[in-house]
Amino acid sequence: MSGTFLGFPLSTWALVSLAAAVFYFIKWPRPKADWHGPSRLAFVHFVLRWFHSAVWVLLGLACFLWVGGPSGLASVLALAALVVYLIFLVTLIADRRHSPPP
Repeated sequence: MSGTFLGFPLSTWALVSLAAAVFYFIKWPRPKADWHGPSRLAFVHFVLRWFHSAVWVLLGLACFLWVGGPSGLASVLALAALVVYLIFLVTLIADRRHSPPP
């Protein structure tokens, strides 16, 4: 039994998620080039550098695990992706508030 989401197989969603993870591994929110204020805290830098990619990896793994049917581990990974994304989003918004206006 293969699951689908929005009419597409979960294996397709898993591959799209992993492609997004690779994209965000390469393209991530860097400090603005003209920023002359204090540098980011190590935690903020770590979250902004890795968490968005981690969200997509977690979602991709959850999709792969869910292909054969409902899975408790897949549900845990999907929930973890949500938590990681919320941490990323709050950190990104806080970081943008500390950047100078354009």
